[in-house]
Amino acid sequence: MRTATGCFRLDGRRANGQLNAGLEIFAHELKNDELAALRVQVTVISVGGYDDVQILQPWTDAVDFQPPVIQASGMTPLGKGMDMALEEVRNQKAVYDADGISRTRPWVIMISDGCPNDYGWEEAAARCRQEEADKRVVVFPIGTEGADFTALGQFSAKSPKQLKGLQL
Repeated sequence: MRTATGCFRLDGRRANGQLNAGLEIFAHELKNDELAALRVQVTVISVGGYDDVQILQPWTDAVDFQPPVIQASGMTPLGKGMDMALEEVRNQKAVYDADGISRTRPWVIMISDGCPNDYGWEEAAARCRQEEADKRVVVFPIGTEGADFTALGQFSAKSPKQLKGLQL
């Protein structure tokens, strides 16, 4: 079973529209891939406000995934959101293990339009890199135009990619 979780934060209508359209395409592609539709589970976590982190889409099979509409709001508590994403992945892996379900390394897809600005985000970024180094997850940092790619790059051993329209 492949799991994917996302931590999303966007300001501005253009970037917000790009993300929501991207989530629609992601859902469409998952459902149209016979293997992924049966083997992938997805959850969506949103960050915003001052310190707001919430699960917009609980774990669901790809075939049933209905992408939520994400709205921009306030600050970017990305560290807190990524900590929640790592915890969600750990919990879901424990469910698979308890049920004897084989799995591959989960992906965490992080998309942001700005810069993390919550207290302790650097420690959360270090935890993400350690989880990658320990082969527990793969983190894909993605930024829209105007994002702080240096900061986003601290969440992964991978270089952050820029979302251009609906492509990387």
